[in-house]
Amino acid sequence: MRREILLVLIIIVATGAAWWWMNSNQPENPVLKCPRECTYGCITQTSTCRAPPCPSNCNLGCINGTTQCKPSNVSNVSNVSVAPKVGRITTCGMVNETSELDSNLYSDETCLTINNDSITLDCSNNLIIGSTQPGSYGIYIKGRKNITLMNCIIMSYSSGIVVDSSSGIYISGIDSKGNNNSGIIVNSSRDIALDYTYALENQVGFWLVSSSNITFSNSPAESNTVGMRMESSQDIKLFNSGSCDSSLDDMICESTIISASTGNNCEVVSGCGGVVCSQCHTHIQPDDTINPSGGNAE
Repeated sequence: MRREILLVLIIIVATGAAWWWMNSNQPENPVLKCPRECTYGCITQTSTCRAPPCPSNCNLGCINGTTQCKPSNVSNVSNVSVAPKVGRITTCGMVNETSELDSNLYSDETCLTINNDSITLDCSNNLIIGSTQPGSYGIYIKGRKNITLMNCIIMSYSSGIVVDSSSGIYISGIDSKGNNNSGIIVNSSRDIALDYTYALENQVGFWLVSSSNITFSNSPAESNTVGMRMESSQDIKLFNSGSCDSSLDDMICESTIISASTGNNCEVVSGCGGVVCSQCHTHIQPDDTINPSGGNAE
């Protein structure tokens, strides 16, 4: 009996010693502390900082570890570049944002009025056609700045394009044809550039009044009653432009200063000191591809 009791005690002591040895050799669980710089706390059971929450208006989520929205579909997030919105124009009216024409436009009165600053209107070689009503304009710009007009064919208005009391206007790839008063008129404006822009068969091709720093590059007038008329304007620059085949004068200048002139064609000139012209041996060919019945010019 004593042997049995002794054996049981030995087993108990041995088991306890084994349990103690096994547990004494296990490393203690470290106590993890979240660093103070972790504004949004730590990931559970780690000392790794949680990422800041992503703003709800980031439709595609955030760039890892930041509150910066992933590109595309971003709204109202500072320091993120967003592509400018491009409107689609299918009817005449106000132009409030960078826009493109989807089709030809027709109107009896003024067709398009630029109603905001720092925008681009691209006609995509569509036609803007009027009905020669007095006081009607194809495109009207008044009191605006930093505007680009491009790739428009404008016909049969009182004036094709009117720029009034504006600055920083860039006009490129425009044909203004068959308008009763003027192809393009610039009044009381400054810092205007015309590039590859043509005035054909208007009463006055290009008409400048009380304006300054106007640059014509590769922008001739042809077959107008008066090709270019410049009144009380300063710092006019003419490069590879000029006027030919006018019914009356190719150029008329009144109280106007031509500050630079090279590579131009003109013949009948009145009062335009400083203009250097060659004879009109090369003429613009009329755009026979214009199709007023519809569709783009090919």
